[in-house]
Amino acid sequence: MSLYGSIGDWAVLSIGPSGQPLTDPFEILELGRGVFALVLFSVSLYAWYKRRQPALIIVSLAFLPFFVKSALDLLPLSSPANEFTRLSMDFIALALFFIAIVLRPRKDDSSETVVKQPLDT
Repeated sequence: MSLYGSIGDWAVLSIGPSGQPLTDPFEILELGRGVFALVLFSVSLYAWYKRRQPALIIVSLAFLPFFVKSALDLLPLSSPANEFTRLSMDFIALALFFIAIVLRPRKDDSSETVVKQPLDT
């Protein structure tokens, strides 16, 4: 089995689950989704490194399950455990996105002094 197949004059990397040249549009989209999720993970991790916002690290971690799911989809595995893992990856990613949206950043008001006065009743 060679690593490269050919379509006409184009050389195509043969990484499909069947070992055939990667010509199926669904397999190409699965591979693209995994690469895109990995790129988004890297970019959001870099943004967290620069800004140190907790929501950014959660968003970064939410992109990892999409990458794992894409990797599992490209592997020729078909078992109930694989299906459960794929569905769990969706649930984990959605939960992490929800937490990142709902999470409120802490306000650091150390520069302002607030004096509370009792109410006159």
